[in-house]
Order: sequence, then structure tokens, then C-alpha cells
Amino acid sequence: MQQSFNSLSQNEKKFLKALLEDGSRNDSELADEIGVSKSTANRIRRDFEETGVIEDYIPIIDLEGIGVNLYGVFKGEINENLDTEELTSDSRVIFLGESGDFRKKIIMFAGFSSYTDYKEFLDKLREEKGEKLEQLDIDLISPKDIQKEDFTHLIQHRLNESLGESNE
Repeated sequence: MQQSFNSLSQNEKKFLKALLEDGSRNDSELADEIGVSKSTANRIRRDFEETGVIEDYIPIIDLEGIGVNLYGVFKGEINENLDTEELTSDSRVIFLGESGDFRKKIIMFAGFSSYTDYKEFLDKLREEKGEKLEQLDIDLISPKDIQKEDFTHLIQHRLNESLGESNE
């Protein structure tokens, strides 16, 4: 978010909150909900798109319904020569983060259609990056065991906090 969260107006925060609750609503519907004119809602949306507050509009798909039947959580230490861009280019990688200065650590989430798909990914990872990954720890999770899988609630929490509303 290029614009500071604290610099958002109350109407802008309400707009974001309403949009998070149902992203398919148009500006007229959002304007009615937050108590502003349609032109104000349209301006808020346009400003958010131009400043990068809203980067894109994407549907939320039932991943299990389209064949993502297994998730992997990869944790380990890496040496500084690991090109993480190569990892992020794999379409199965959902999230990749690095931490640390001296002993860099990596955490990566990936989704797989099957155990075979996971094994192929892991074999390729070890073959191509094995010497750059140390102490790789992997946990496999089935979709039915995932309790929460997006950042929507975190954003709603921050908006509710800022608007003085309950976070229950």
C-alpha cells in the first residue's frame, strides 16, 4: 500500500471494509452502504486503483474444488546464493518470505494436486537448489485441515480498529 493507512479518511476505510465484505458490489451499492454519493465512491475506487491501494480484483476460488488437494509448508535456512525469483516463478508457490541477515531463513507455502505432484516439486527443488537449502523442514497439510487462508481478516481487523469498531 503506497498510501499510508493512517492517512485514509473514514469514508475510504469504510469503502475498503465494504469492498472486502463483498468485492462483487458496484460503486452504487458501496455508496449506499457507507453513506456517500456514487460519485464519491467512484472517486475513492479510482484513487485507490491509481495509488496502488487496490492492486487487482480477483475471485476467491475453492482450491480443493479445482484439484489443489495438498499444501506444503517449507521452512529452512538458505545460503545467500539462492535465487528466490526462480522459486516464485513456479505456479504452485503461494507465498515465499525470507528473513535474517547472516543465516537467512525461508518460509514457503505451495499447493499441489497430489502427493505425486508434491514429490516431483520436492525432487526438482532438491536437485536444483539442494546445496543452497539447509535444514529444510516440510509439513504437509490437507485442505480440510486449513482453518484460515487469506489476509482479508487481517485487513478487516486493521480497518475495524481504525474505525473504532469491534473486532469480534
